[in-house]
Amino acid sequence: MSEPTQIADLGIDHSVVLILVGLIASGKSTFAEALQLHFPQFRRCNQDELGDRRCVETAARHSLQQGLSVCVDRTNADASQRAHWINIAREFPGTPIWVLFFDTPYYVHLRRTPPTTYVPHPLYLAALADQRRRIEPPHDPRRHN
Repeated sequence: MSEPTQIADLGIDHSVVLILVGLIASGKSTFAEALQLHFPQFRRCNQDELGDRRCVETAARHSLQQGLSVCVDRTNADASQRAHWINIAREFPGTPIWVLFFDTPYYVHLRRTPPTTYVPHPLYLAALADQRRRIEPPHDPRRHN
């Protein structure tokens, strides 16, 4: 296995807040896990693992205080949800805010089934349909909405 790439190898010498946006099962967690594995300076902050948004906020702040970068692995369906992470980034002057939208085709979501111990299939489909109606893709990359 190759050595993890250092973020400095990419010409980045500062912390970053990366906000992932996308429906459930769009690949956000797979991406975030790989990012943390290959770039150890990134900390994946995931609500499913940490419990609630406030725990994710605490983890993000703690990571930034340590000089690490943060990957916010949540649905972040609209501008108001993304604003929490933007505001946290602004608590650390000069921290760039990156937004990555996972525009996975809907049929791919429909083919993915969650583990039966997590969410029964009909509830998964209902949650997916609800998120599809509510999701607001980021529009202006300069505003990070």
